Amino acid sequence: CLGNIGPGPKDAWYIYCYIATCWVPSFFLSACGIRTPEQQRAWREKIGLLLIIISLMAIVGFITFGFTEVVCGTQPNRF
Repeated sequence: CLGNIGPGPKDAWYIYCYIATCWVPSFFLSACGIRTPEQQRAWREKIGLLLIIISLMAIVGFITFGFTEVVCGTQPNRF
């Protein structure tokens, strides 16, 4: 059932990338100059990597800036 979604092996990585970029249909990529299925797969894998990187950045940002606020709350001012 996965035969016509793209070239190459249909492993978990490719399924993740295809689901993460399902909002960009192949005809739109063709209209933007990414014509061959190999180029489209490479573009989808690049976006998949970027989504993982952005997620990790969000986790580190939360740990750095938001974790103390969530755990400790706002402390009252001391005079």
